[in-house]
Amino acid sequence: MKYIRKHLYYIVFTALAVIIAALGLISAYSDLEVNLYFESEAGTEEINIYESENGYSYAFLPAFVALEDMKFNVPFTLRAYIDGNAISSGDSCKDVIINHEYQFTVNNRSTTLVFCRSSNIASFFIDTSTGTMEHIHQDQQREENAAVRLYSSDGTLGCSELYASIKGRGNTTWWYDFYKKPYVLTFPSQESLLEMPPSIKWILLANTEDESHLRNKIVFDTANSLIPGFAPESRYVDLYLNGEYAGLYLLTEKVGLDSNLPELDVNNGEFLCSIEIASRVSGFPHSFETATGRSMEIVEPQNVSSDEALRIQSLVNTMEAAIFSGNASTLVNTLDIDSWATRYLIDEVFANVDSDNTSSYFSHSDGVFRAGPVWDYDLSFGDYLKYLEYNRFYSYPSVFICKDMPYNSALLSNEAFRERMVELYCEKVLPLVSDLALQGLENQYSLIEDSVKMNALRFGHTDVLATPVVQEMCDYLSARIDFLSSAWIDGKEYCSVDFYYPSGDILLYTAAERGTTVNPDFLNTTYPAWVDTYTGEIFDFSQPILSDISLRAVDAVVVDTQATGISEQLPADSAPQSGSLSLKKVVVLFSGILFISFFILLLTKDIRHTYERER
Repeated sequence: MKYIRKHLYYIVFTALAVIIAALGLISAYSDLEVNLYFESEAGTEEINIYESENGYSYAFLPAFVALEDMKFNVPFTLRAYIDGNAISSGDSCKDVIINHEYQFTVNNRSTTLVFCRSSNIASFFIDTSTGTMEHIHQDQQREENAAVRLYSSDGTLGCSELYASIKGRGNTTWWYDFYKKPYVLTFPSQESLLEMPPSIKWILLANTEDESHLRNKIVFDTANSLIPGFAPESRYVDLYLNGEYAGLYLLTEKVGLDSNLPELDVNNGEFLCSIEIASRVSGFPHSFETATGRSMEIVEPQNVSSDEALRIQSLVNTMEAAIFSGNASTLVNTLDIDSWATRYLIDEVFANVDSDNTSSYFSHSDGVFRAGPVWDYDLSFGDYLKYLEYNRFYSYPSVFICKDMPYNSALLSNEAFRERMVELYCEKVLPLVSDLALQGLENQYSLIEDSVKMNALRFGHTDVLATPVVQEMCDYLSARIDFLSSAWIDGKEYCSVDFYYPSGDILLYTAAERGTTVNPDFLNTTYPAWVDTYTGEIFDFSQPILSDISLRAVDAVVVDTQATGISEQLPADSAPQSGSLSLKKVVVLFSGILFISFFILLLTKDIRHTYERER
């Protein structure tokens, strides 16, 4: 008893340290959250309940799982209730009403829980080796091994027990779409996913800037209808990363030999290149400049010798010379005219602001240069980078967007090319896009609408749900068809009329039929005057437009920026933090470590003093 009294403070400190450390460890490393799970051929699939910052929690359910097969997982340390009714592990969701708001209480902490369910969409479950995406999100080049399971919309297990590596991808889409990232999956060998052609590499497009999630899919499908294999095959998927719903994605083949898109014999000198922005290819191992200074990336073959790179550069310079030659026979002998005309039509009709500038692929085989495959159309249909206010000046439908780019402009100045382009527009393109404008877009959207809503709720973009995005796209496409048809079929001539802010930054690109007047009121501004940048004189809007013109505003204040653009608040980063330690957990764990360290220090000091006294 004397010994106990003497060392009582040590015993107390030890007990406290052990208790606090144990609580810290449990809190830090145990999954103390209520979640959901279902059984499948591949085993148990877990789905985390997502808690948003607005006081709502969401259970995002795959399209194929019946509610009675979806069950709760409630850790033994928690007490959970839905509308006051206790739930336990193994309880079914069979009585749940989709989109109904429930009071969800876990250990006296309540939120509003909504069960949301997808439809018509496949579900892709990916579990990384670390159990979190933080490592990958910190650096685009970081790669992790992952187990993947892919279920079709009816629940058929398309692949299981497959392993792949996953990493980030993209340029603007990676660096600015920070709350929803695009990824690339690499399998050890070619795999067919959702009945698409086999490929080693697969892309998961986030489509963050496209509220409709339609743009890439619609353009890819249209391109493949015009020329089979002219775009990657693609399918929508609801993505779950380590049990966390990550949003609606578009799963596509990756352009290149990994997917035989296009089919090339690189061993026989055939190759694939891409026109790119100079800043993007500067760090690439296989890039070069053409005779006119255009930046190119050699996409295939991936491992190319310096001699082979010089040979490819020489051939591309020959192609470029043919494009700028103005000679019809030279052009026909060098280019596959239909593919180049079709690519231009796709870009112009759908208003691709990156046309002939970046991700513009072309290949060389059988002695001929072919355009395609087409790629990257999230900034089309008048869309723009909303958080940067970039490209909003392309939102006007009645204007040529692609014709002034170097290769496009040279090709369109060739009468033979232009005639064939107009023929293809009338015979193939116009019927397809007219159907899209009338009902095709709405039909496609109806298939993914539930997933679009889930995606919007997951990332706090509920304003999207109240926006008639699809109708706006239909109206834009209809106006664009009318404009292009009037120029290409009716023969009307148009002049570019470009409006600039007083600072000199572009406000809006527009066009006017030659000989007509322009009323700037549609810009919704109160600028009192506009200066002709060529003459420096105040422009008289009562005079007809007879040539291309650029107008700069003077002494004005924008009062309504619906058409011109205004800064929008960047949403708070709502990226999932699965697997990370909360501040509270870290504090508890650290406190336990401090108590143990303090106790060891006191005990060591006491032992040392006792030893010295005995000596």
